[in-house]
Order: sequence, then structure tokens, then C-alpha cells
Amino acid sequence: MKGTISQVVAGCSGMAAFAISILAGLNASNGAVTILSRAILAMAICYIVGLVVGLVIQHVIKLHLQEYEAENPAEDDDGGHDAAATPSDEAMA
Repeated sequence: MKGTISQVVAGCSGMAAFAISILAGLNASNGAVTILSRAILAMAICYIVGLVVGLVIQHVIKLHLQEYEAENPAEDDDGGHDAAATPSDEAMA
């Protein structure tokens, strides 16, 4: 599951760039070869940019998660609270 966020962002960026390039090329009445070559180029560039952006997002999420876990440590069984217990389980006990 490593890299999933970055791959999703990269794929969405690349496909969006491809679709927008196709529509812009059709609107400008360009030839099919010109439209497709520019769309593929835009897709490749935006995929790479999206991959970098996705990796940054993934890193930021990891840092925030580590910070949260450091500030809010899970209590062990000796503390009287079960970390996996839901609020409804505690209310019933």
C-alpha cells in the first residue's frame, strides 16, 4: 500500500491533462496527430508533477500522524482503557 496516494494523484493529474489537451486541441481545430502528440506530452509531464505532489502529500500526512501519535500515546492494558474499545463498549461496561 506504500505510494498509493502519490499514484492516485499522479494518475488523476495525468488523465486530467490528457482530457483538457484533447478538448483544447479540438476547440482550436488542430490536426489529430498534433492533438494526440500534445496530449500525450501534457499527460506525461503532469503525471510526473502529480507524482511529486503526491509524494509531498504522503510525507506531510506521515509527519502529522507521527506528531499526533507522539502527543496522544495509546494507553496499554494496565491503564484501564482498551485502545481498541469503542465508546459504546465503554458505556456498556
